[in-house]
Amino acid sequence: MMNVAQVFPRLIGIVNFQQNMDDINNQLEQVKSSNKDFGTRSEDSYVLDQLPFLNFKQQLVEHANAYFENVLCYKPSDLRMTQSWVNVKSPGEHHWPHKHPNSVISGTYYWQDDIVPLVFTDDKESNFHIEHDQDKLQEFDMAQKIINCYVQKNTLVLFESNLMHGVGPNDGNKDRYSLAFNMFPTKLGNKEVLSELNITQLTK
Repeated sequence: MMNVAQVFPRLIGIVNFQQNMDDINNQLEQVKSSNKDFGTRSEDSYVLDQLPFLNFKQQLVEHANAYFENVLCYKPSDLRMTQSWVNVKSPGEHHWPHKHPNSVISGTYYWQDDIVPLVFTDDKESNFHIEHDQDKLQEFDMAQKIINCYVQKNTLVLFESNLMHGVGPNDGNKDRYSLAFNMFPTKLGNKEVLSELNITQLTK
């Protein structure tokens, strides 16, 4: 009998908002959107900088920093939000697997039930790829190469920006909405060992 262990897992954070989010949700759904390179998304790519969303933005920043420090176990680095935008996937639309460049932590907030899941893909293959026996692979949950993350209403999902993710086809009969954002630290390293990076103090 061979024992099986899991090494180097990728950890995501999931936050379920318990307070009434209807007002924020309705306002997010009313954000003006148009067709862009990656499907339909908000024309404003700094949505959460708008006045009605500032308190909500602060909550998201706090959750992202808690995930960064307490789940991923990095030292406090003062994560700041860079961009934020609303995605809309109409029936039949999807979003192919991708990563978020120039970002460390990404998040997606959902305010609908029974929607298409967020799909995470393991892309840690070497340059030489051997095809898996998919039937046997199904026996090991820890070995799956594609994981569907199903969420409930008012759920925030946090993940490392270099984790491959996408959205499967919207097979429903209504639009799928989500709010996405990226985070980047303003400070890294240690001053005492000359590894400090403090973006807020950089000069020309």
